[in-house]
Amino acid sequence: MRKSRFGAAGSILLLAAILSPQAFAAETEAAPPLRLCADPDNLPFTSNVAATPGLYVELAQHLASQLNRPYQAVWASTYMAKRMLRETLLAKKCDLFIGLPNVPDLMGPRLILSRPLMDVGFALVTPRASTIAKGGDLVGKRVAAQFATPPQHWLVARSDIALVTVLTPEEGMRALEDGRADAALLWGPSAGYFNKTALHDAYQVAPVQGDLMQSQVVIGYAKSETALRDQIDQALAADPDYIARLKRSYGFPDQSPIALLEASPAVVKVAGGDAAAGPIAATADKDTPTPAQTAAPAPIAAGSAETGHLTFNINCSHCHGSSAVQPLARIDLRLLRHRYGDGMDEMFHTTVTHGRPDKGMPNWSGILSEQDFADILAYLHSVQND
Repeated sequence: MRKSRFGAAGSILLLAAILSPQAFAAETEAAPPLRLCADPDNLPFTSNVAATPGLYVELAQHLASQLNRPYQAVWASTYMAKRMLRETLLAKKCDLFIGLPNVPDLMGPRLILSRPLMDVGFALVTPRASTIAKGGDLVGKRVAAQFATPPQHWLVARSDIALVTVLTPEEGMRALEDGRADAALLWGPSAGYFNKTALHDAYQVAPVQGDLMQSQVVIGYAKSETALRDQIDQALAADPDYIARLKRSYGFPDQSPIALLEASPAVVKVAGGDAAAGPIAATADKDTPTPAQTAAPAPIAAGSAETGHLTFNINCSHCHGSSAVQPLARIDLRLLRHRYGDGMDEMFHTTVTHGRPDKGMPNWSGILSEQDFADILAYLHSVQND
């Protein structure tokens, strides 16, 4: 009698398939990958380099493992975040995006959010031997801060602290290392990562309190993915310390935020030049807006200043300052009426729909809607300095 070419084990599998084909198919069908939308060059959060994947990539890989699904990255630049989300996550090219701000109506009802994952924000960086432990200890010191950020705006109003303006967290860390600054107020995740990977933990990195100094981040999903969102929330709840361990591995500051002093109205003495000099940095800031002024009639649809405030901070604050507070006069949008008078609305609409590439201003048509433009303009009318 001829032996089966399948052997004993193969005969058992074949028999199982014959007796229960549906069960056999379920066993052999591969689970779909968990697809993460991520920027390929955004360390310490995401990277397409396997040796340095970034915290959010490692978190997504862990979640895929928890759900018994393979992991897959879908790379896309986050330079224009809303467009990226629209063309990837909301177009069902990926399943989740980690690291969105905890703003429920960020993209309207098409986007749903997870529970908050962690706080991220700015940090006070000091040498380990330093006696600087709180905001009051910065008086009389040279303090590095990134241009057009909340810490820089806090420092620019003080005459008792010397401001050293830098453009990146790495430049701020180098200012400390080179002795050009005694302390620094920098983007905490980046400063902590650079401190850990390049400077051998030579510095202390502590979060700071204040307006827009800290914010919560969440995971974003398309509105149809409520089941996936709930599964991932459960997976995270099953190991609540996992993210804390990841933060420590990347050098993120994770202690309680320390308080800074209230800002002084005095003008700062700048170390190494004018604080308003140099190119525009891509980080948001916030201060108290000026009282509302009487708005001129708009040539475009009526807008909501409240909605426009949120839309402005999401899309425009990286250049023009959160809540339109910007110390550099040439890009201070609170001066639009002063510059253009009754032509303010027309100039605004022309600029946002055509762009000014020579000035670094993109064309926002197709990214923001006419209603978005109307809302932003309504908000800008409310903060004009005549």
